[in-house]
Amino acid sequence: MSSSTGGRADGSVILVTGATGNLGRATCATLARLGHRVVALDRMASPLQAMVATLPDPARHVAIAGVDLGDAAACDAAMAEAARLGRLDGAVHTVGGFAAASIAEGDAA
Repeated sequence: MSSSTGGRADGSVILVTGATGNLGRATCATLARLGHRVVALDRMASPLQAMVATLPDPARHVAIAGVDLGDAAACDAAMAEAARLGRLDGAVHTVGGFAAASIAEGDAA
């Protein structure tokens, strides 16, 4: 962002993982409202398309569904798709999870 844009983004391209989760949706909406172009990644296609459709000027943004961040080939394919915007200026990783287990059940490593 530059001061000449009045605090608004200059079209920077920002990748957001977990885009259909609560934090991901809020992040995508805020970035789009500030003028960034959003590359939204998630494993679920239907909610992802619906979320991107709610962003300001949805045609400026890219939705990439079916991305399992644990699969290197899927991540490579997602990055190739994101490349159609010409650049990537930043990323926000909002994917998270929690699996409850006791220390006794965990891996000793």
